[in-house]
Amino acid sequence: MYKKNIANIAIIKISLTFISLTLLVLVSLLVSLYPAHATEADFYLTKLEPESVISGETYALNITLKNLGTSYATYLKSELDPEDVSPIDPVGSLKKYIGTIKEADSSLGYFGVVRQYDEINISYIIRVKENAQEGSYQVPLVLKWVGITGEKQETLLFGIDIKTVKPGVEVEKDSPEFVQPGEEFNISLTIKNTGSRQIKDISVSTETENPFAVKSSNSLFIPILRPGEERDVIFKFLSDKDADVGLYDVRFPIEYRDKSDAVFKKTEAAGIVIKGKAQLDIADLKIEPQNPKKGDEITIELRIENVGDDDAVNTKLTLESDLEGFKTAYLGELKKGDDTPAIFTLRSERTGEIANKLILTYEDDFGKHTSLEEIRFDISNNQSQDMGKIFILLLAAGVFVIYFTAKKRKG
Repeated sequence: MYKKNIANIAIIKISLTFISLTLLVLVSLLVSLYPAHATEADFYLTKLEPESVISGETYALNITLKNLGTSYATYLKSELDPEDVSPIDPVGSLKKYIGTIKEADSSLGYFGVVRQYDEINISYIIRVKENAQEGSYQVPLVLKWVGITGEKQETLLFGIDIKTVKPGVEVEKDSPEFVQPGEEFNISLTIKNTGSRQIKDISVSTETENPFAVKSSNSLFIPILRPGEERDVIFKFLSDKDADVGLYDVRFPIEYRDKSDAVFKKTEAAGIVIKGKAQLDIADLKIEPQNPKKGDEITIELRIENVGDDDAVNTKLTLESDLEGFKTAYLGELKKGDDTPAIFTLRSERTGEIANKLILTYEDDFGKHTSLEEIRFDISNNQSQDMGKIFILLLAAGVFVIYFTAKKRKG
């Protein structure tokens, strides 16, 4: 019995020795597989799409990583900008093991085993902050995994360019070619959103100085304009009746906001031309002598006054008459409110009623103008007037003779 127990004990010892040797061989194999100089997994970013984004927009961010270390990683998970140090915000992503899908927090993605030289693709839905300034940003991607020696963590930085795009607003203006002093007129503005974003709280105002007054509201409001939409606003004006002719600017400050309440401003201007009409009238007319006789030199003197809104140029007076004499007067420029004399001299070569036609021509911004006036006067016969004087003298002498004879008879 005792010998049998000794044999069992020997068998047990031999078994333990065999197990120990087997474990030693396995450990040796593991050491041979992972030598002392072996490192952990080491990840590098090999591809990024997109590399450029626009503030306020949403994108699918695709990141490709490659394990260039000498070991594997398990239970790999990624976290995009966990401290929110960049203008990039993850708004949703798929969290994965290799071959499976598992839900997790919004900015975390899980993966299975990643061997040496393996590539993995990570996709995030991101939104760029509305108020992000234009420039290049370093965005952190935190990787956590379990390696040979336990839990590991690595932070990769990738660069992304952010561009800011101002909302596109175009303004088309419709205004009259010209207006006259004292005239009412409209200026219409078409506000169009030519950008890719909605704009809101659009305020269109007008800034005017003399010679214009606003007859409508001086500020009009558009609540919202979506991309491609347009809206008309109309302002009513009155020009001063004493306005000088010329070109004037009417300014329209425009202010609007985008969805992030960022404020944008621009100013449009419309050029308004004021054109006035010259109006020439005869202010005074004199004919000397008042009772001309045949053979007299007749003087016709008159004054021309510009009572219009503009200057007259190339002003000319022509007297059409059957009588000979100086019958043309060139006055040239006659400014608004001014007057000037014109004199004609005629030689009366015949008697009777003389009809004369006065032709006035001048030019202003509206072109050439012509007006006609008729001047009539009578020329008496010089001889008939002398005979009248002789008859009066003879009559006076006859009266004197009769008076003297009667007085003598009484004496």
